[in-house]
Amino acid sequence: MGFIQESDVRTLVQDEKMVAEIVKGLVEDPMVLRELANDVASELEDLIEDDQTFKEKLIAAAVATPEFKKTVIRSLIEEIAD
Repeated sequence: MGFIQESDVRTLVQDEKMVAEIVKGLVEDPMVLRELANDVASELEDLIEDDQTFKEKLIAAAVATPEFKKTVIRSLIEEIAD
């Protein structure tokens, strides 16, 4: 239709109550949350690859969990079995 322009939308998002309602509606939608989570995960993946300190902290935290150790062992067995 073309009735709304970018400047109109910018005016809407300056209204804090309107923004709060929009955000509330968005986070209540499972598809929007999944898409947001995927976007965040993608950016975190890039961060992990590029940031040695983050990578070291992530690995240290993972290694400290018994489930991670079991998963690594299962993965190693699968790799060797192939």
